[in-house]
Amino acid sequence: MNEQYNEQTSISLNRLLVMFLHGLKKLWLLVLVLAVLGGAAMGAWSWYRYTPSYTASVTFTVYVKNDAQAEIPAYNQAAANQMAETFPYILTSGVLSDLVMADLDTSSLPSISASAIEDANLFVLKVSGTDPEYCYEVLQSVIKNYPQVAELVVGPTQMEIVDETGVPTEPANSRQWQSSAKKGTVIGLALGLLIAAFYGYTKTTVMSKDDLQRISNIKFLGALPSISVKKRSKGFSRTPSFDDINNRAYKEAFRAVSVRVDRNMREKGIQALMVCSAASGEGKTTVVYNLAQLLVKLGRRVLIIDCDLRNPTMYHMFGVGKCKGFFELVEGDAELAETIHAIIPNKLNIIFAGECEDYTTDVLSEQRVGEMLGQLRQSYDYILIDTPPYSMLADAENMGEVIDGALMVVRQDYASRVSVVDAVTRLSEIDVPVVGYILNACVGGSLGQYGYGYGYGYGYGYGYGYGDKESR
Repeated sequence: MNEQYNEQTSISLNRLLVMFLHGLKKLWLLVLVLAVLGGAAMGAWSWYRYTPSYTASVTFTVYVKNDAQAEIPAYNQAAANQMAETFPYILTSGVLSDLVMADLDTSSLPSISASAIEDANLFVLKVSGTDPEYCYEVLQSVIKNYPQVAELVVGPTQMEIVDETGVPTEPANSRQWQSSAKKGTVIGLALGLLIAAFYGYTKTTVMSKDDLQRISNIKFLGALPSISVKKRSKGFSRTPSFDDINNRAYKEAFRAVSVRVDRNMREKGIQALMVCSAASGEGKTTVVYNLAQLLVKLGRRVLIIDCDLRNPTMYHMFGVGKCKGFFELVEGDAELAETIHAIIPNKLNIIFAGECEDYTTDVLSEQRVGEMLGQLRQSYDYILIDTPPYSMLADAENMGEVIDGALMVVRQDYASRVSVVDAVTRLSEIDVPVVGYILNACVGGSLGQYGYGYGYGYGYGYGYGYGDKESR
């Protein structure tokens, strides 16, 4: 029971950490701005509110006079302790203050404090205020009038000055704007982090496999780390090939994913697999290509079909011009031999979308699609079909009539949980089994909970976005 509780607690904490990190990733600029503004505001306020304070002080000893008017120093410990308790009270008493105000003809006094030096018959008197000369005048008046008040309490006394500062020339307090700025920075940073944490906690997007497991029984096949792929300054970059990606974490994770996909397809008898996503920009096209390469490495013959007829971009990704493809096949304007392009001869081929300017959704529901796939099944172990975003268009749903199963690509912190579940629900309604889903473009430490804790944090720079020909 304890082990189960600890495991659940660990998962919960991991999820909270992932949510916080993603909130921080999204709002890091806000956190930085709040920290800077907090520091600047409190530093400026402290600078503006600064008032210099000057302190005039004197260190003295007190002698108690005997009846013979002889001066006897109060050197013993008992006398010193008594004076330590008595004289500060006398120096700051209202009686003495009244005498000083009358002496200086004023109605207010600056701050007066008195303290005893431990284990010595020495006392320190301080007068602090904004006017250094006035502080010194008050100090001299206190020294002059002190014996008159002390005599009423302890008898005849005499003060002997040991050290005196004179008129202070430098403020006793310094500007503390640096300290205030640091406090403001900490406060601003804490506020920013709190906002980031709240933002991450309230996100409705898929942040981890746990988000989907709570509301769906979709099988989790693995997580792929975020990678960075450079683009050319002009035109389009080729699709990021598995062998060209220099990212150990990505490769290890994808190898594991490909093995699971292969096993699930064989177990369920799936040959034609539709790779789809709930929203545009989740990286399904890159997943299709790299998955195909890895399946080939497992000894499978694989064909890729670009069925995204609304936004056919694989031409650009492979660096080829427009040519006859899937659209012409289903329209009866081309033969298979004209449309199949070899990537790895006898192992990996591709059929591009074709020239489909006059495309309508009905194309994918025609009988010709099923007949074409029937012919291709004889030549390939697996057919991977890249379709448009499932929740946006009916194309993917129409393809469900002629395929064997579906694989969902879910980009971390991108598509909403509702949209993913909706896509899976619509697939189940047309009896299309879902092999599982891949959590794509995971950032940094969030991979640890999936077993790929290499700590890489690359930006997913290849660019995705439906309707943008540079963004798949």
